[in-house]
Amino acid sequence: MAFNFQIPIQNFEIIRDRIALIIATELENQYDLFGGFNPSVWIERFIPFDISELPAVNIVLESLNLISKNPGKCTYEAKFNVQVSISSGDLYDQSGDVLSSIDCQKLSGQIRYILENPNNLRLQFHANPSIVQGNEISEILISKPDEKDGNYSTISQLALKIRMEENNGVVVPLTGESYVTSMRIETTNKGLKLVINNT
Repeated sequence: MAFNFQIPIQNFEIIRDRIALIIATELENQYDLFGGFNPSVWIERFIPFDISELPAVNIVLESLNLISKNPGKCTYEAKFNVQVSISSGDLYDQSGDVLSSIDCQKLSGQIRYILENPNNLRLQFHANPSIVQGNEISEILISKPDEKDGNYSTISQLALKIRMEENNGVVVPLTGESYVTSMRIETTNKGLKLVINNT
């Protein structure tokens, strides 16, 4: 049976975009009120950032792991990586590598706070239906500053785990009198092939 409707956008796609929106909106708010960082926010970018584009944040979907399912829905643990890239030059008596590392940690900390804040427990989705059941930052990895370009680039990665649901659709009953299925088995040099003709 072929679907007679368009398959809907998946919740993990909507969640990915919502993560980016929440981070971008709050960091812009913080910058307007208190200064600090105003990074560009990207989704699924794999081309390396140029120094002129930093600071930057990139949200990437890593995996979906099934937790439970029934005919109507599946529950997954989705893992998103929130990547932070920042650079800094030497300033007075402080080396650029120190400043870059400190800035990267600070920006990563702000993002951790935004995503772990109770107001974002469900990423601002309604509780019913429960698209998002909860989230957590399970790990933060921070690289050593890169001295090769003289700009001391530092990269961090926040592992964001989200417990989420996907809708599997509903069963559409078929009236038995409205269709006839015939089939045949063809013998080929690669084995037996089943051919179905729906009328």
